[in-house]
Order: sequence, then C-alpha cells, then structure tokens
Amino acid sequence: MPLWPKVSRVRFSWGWASIPALVVLWQGILWVTGWPEYLLPGPMAVVRTLWNDAPLWLGALGSTLTLTALGFALALAFALMAGLALDASERLRQLAHPVILLSQTIPVFFLYPFLLITLGFGALPLIVVVFLACFFPLLINFLQGLQATEVAYLDLFRTLGASGWATVVRLKVPWALPSLLAGLRLSLTYAITACVLGEYLGAREGLGVYMARAFRSFAPAKVLAAIVVVSVLTGVLFASVGLFEKQILKGRNL
Repeated sequence: MPLWPKVSRVRFSWGWASIPALVVLWQGILWVTGWPEYLLPGPMAVVRTLWNDAPLWLGALGSTLTLTALGFALALAFALMAGLALDASERLRQLAHPVILLSQTIPVFFLYPFLLITLGFGALPLIVVVFLACFFPLLINFLQGLQATEVAYLDLFRTLGASGWATVVRLKVPWALPSLLAGLRLSLTYAITACVLGEYLGAREGLGVYMARAFRSFAPAKVLAAIVVVSVLTGVLFASVGLFEKQILKGRNL
C-alpha cells in the first residue's frame, strides 16, 4: 500500500508529458516542412495570439462561463429532482424511458437553430442548450446510482423502521454519489462545448463568437487560441471535480 501513491504520481506525470511532446512535435514539423503560418500556425504563434488577444478572449470567456454555469446549475437541480421522482415510481420510469432513450439519439446542437428561431438571439437559447446537453447525462447517472443501491442495505433500513425519505437521504443518495459525480465530470465537458458551439452558431458575445469572427477573418491562430482556452478550461474543471470526488468520498464505507 505505501508504494501506491508513488506509482500513481509517476503515471500521472508521464501521462501529462505527452501533451508538451505533441506540442514540440507540432512545432518541429512546421519548421521542417515550412508550412505557411497563415494556413497552420504553430504553437508559438498561438501563444503570441493568446497574449496579444488576452483582453478580447478573457472578456468573451466571462460571458461563456456565466451562461455555462447557469445552464449547468439548472440541469443539475432538475436532474436531482427528476432522478428522485423516477426512482420512487416504477410507472414514471416506464413513461420516461422512451424520452430518455430519444434524448440520446438526437444531438442537442441540431436543436439550436430551432431555439434561435423560437427564443431569439441572446442568453436564453444558450442556457437552454447547455441545460439540454447536461440534464440527461446527469439524470441517467444519478438514476442508475439510485437504482443500484444494495438490496441488503435497503432491507436493513426497512427492518430498522426507517421512513422512505430517511432511506433516500441516508442510504440511496450517498450510494448514488459516485455515479452522480461521474456524470458531473462528463456533463461539465458537454456544458462548455455546448455553450461555445452555440455561441459560434449564433450569439452576441462569448468565446464562440470570438472564434467565429476569427474564422470569418481567416485568422487560424485566433481559432486555435480559442480552442486552447476551451481545452484548458475543460481540463481544469474535469480535474477539479476529480479532486472534489476524492475528498467527498474519502472514508466512505458503503
């Protein structure tokens, strides 16, 4: 057991070393081939663009993060309520099953043009598209966790005379927590991607708008800079949820 933390640190460091290796390879290929920068800028050009355009993309990032947070928070709240309701009722689960299945067959971005027509250009369609992108992954993971509660523990709670609500709060929700946190990590990635792509397709401000303007002005370095910002932000949020998961599940005995 004492050797495990050392092994995990080695694996972590070697895994992340692949990213700078790819960056160096990318820059090296451009130097060797002489590929023109206006077609494919190298990492150094992207870094320069990030520095020079920092006031622009930082302002756009603030709008993107705000809308992403709103859509994600609404999706999480409704997913928790819906998960508890579906877990409590077999009939509701049967009714909701086709809808949940259908939701996994329709990419949410196909709905965005319809949302623009219906809700207009602004914050509301972006919040809705983030909500739709996150709600079903969160709901599915949370419901699966609730349904996977060990039968022996459920019988024990019934034997002890625990009420239905006490069983849900003290047993089923803690049991479903790992599954819910896995859904959080997955849906956070969906949330940022959905918001940025929605902004790219039609919005007044945001990182996607910055990317769309860069594309229309034939500035590939700015497009890549926006992609780097989204990737770094997604990675930071993903790692943060992972750390939160380790802390909140530390010492969990279920």
